Amino acid sequence: MTRPLMQATYDSTFRSVADALRAGDPLEVAAAALGHVGGTVDGFHRLTGAEVACQAGCSFCCWLRVDVRAHEVLLIRRYLAGDRWVGERGALEAKVRVAGARVAGLTAPAERAAVRQPCALLDHAGCCTVYAVRPAACRRYLSVSVDACEAIWNDGTPPVEPEHPVIAEAGRHAAAGAHNAFVAAGYDGFSYDLMAALAEALEDPECEARWRLKQPAFSGRARSAVPDGFSQEEAVARLRAELAGEGLGEGT
Repeated sequence: MTRPLMQATYDSTFRSVADALRAGDPLEVAAAALGHVGGTVDGFHRLTGAEVACQAGCSFCCWLRVDVRAHEVLLIRRYLAGDRWVGERGALEAKVRVAGARVAGLTAPAERAAVRQPCALLDHAGCCTVYAVRPAACRRYLSVSVDACEAIWNDGTPPVEPEHPVIAEAGRHAAAGAHNAFVAAGYDGFSYDLMAALAEALEDPECEARWRLKQPAFSGRARSAVPDGFSQEEAVARLRAELAGEGLGEGT
């Protein structure tokens, strides 16, 4: 029962995002897709009736490395350029640059995971300042145990699994459907470290133009750390070929 439901979640998300990309502005489609991922997680949360421990200001997971997609970074960049940040933008952007510099160019997962720093987008109370445009990785994580989150943060063994399995799977399938729709349409398919990529986005006004031209938005130094022998270039190329072979590529 669960597997067909998750496949349906993936398929419906993929199709809706792919259809929207053919007719709308891709960055607006990206924003709507993130809303869809969050809505899917909320829907399955209600369906399961699971008690979730996440609360405003509990930021254990916000101290850990977050892998994101290029369009998610561009949405945050656009949000930070809004009028509400006048007077605060300089200090916030400085925090992002410092955080990005600490991880940019670290290629081994263990190296990057060892950099324990709070997300530069948290406020003094531990709340997300860009919550409205937070990445899918943040939207799809709901913990059922603060103790489990604290244990993971301390590199220990959690007393229980921190995520409800059905909610977690639904979030992963919805996020994968949205991401793969962008990849099938030719957009940047690389995975990036949030702080490293956002720091580049704040410095480089051409990053969005490259993304809209279906080129990599950010440099290799901002890409997510991967295990030895794994190539993001090869993985993205394989994914594009698979999606095209299944009739899920651009123009379908």
